[in-house]
Amino acid sequence: MRYYFTSNILLDELFDGRMEQAGLTEKIDPERTTPQCRCLTDGFTETWVTSNKNGFVKEFKEVEVVEVCPRVNSISAIQKQFGGHCYGDHEASPSILSYGDGLRDSHIEERFPEYKKIWEQLFYEKMIEYVKDEVDATWEEVGLFERARFLISRDPELALPERKQELLGQVYDHKRW
Repeated sequence: MRYYFTSNILLDELFDGRMEQAGLTEKIDPERTTPQCRCLTDGFTETWVTSNKNGFVKEFKEVEVVEVCPRVNSISAIQKQFGGHCYGDHEASPSILSYGDGLRDSHIEERFPEYKKIWEQLFYEKMIEYVKDEVDATWEEVGLFERARFLISRDPELALPERKQELLGQVYDHKRW
């Protein structure tokens, strides 16, 4: 399950020792741990945390390693330590919340209006990273990201941050596709 926070959290802050008070320590997996991908564990559950290039947390992915009752709820512990609101894939996903392509769900937008800008920014950042071949996409995102790749190949300046809204508008202009 993936989780997202509304507050900005630096990845390094999660691993500066303060989460040990909640029973969470860093697990280093030589095959998976990188400066942008680190793991917190209570010994039963692993919470993999990824950051963007600026060091801010993008998402948390919780994996239950051992199914037992006495475990620390790492997401709740992080929320308690850093504030903000946390929501997971089961509540809303960036591609569903922010954009169309047949996936728009107005009920979710009504429940989470304050997150729309956050999701839009996360989605845009991931789309640009995908176009640069830095990340993979989910099956829901591939079509949209490939549209962005095509548009940017024709007009490279569409990838500039100041043209974000124009790029997103063209990606979601169904009449063009």
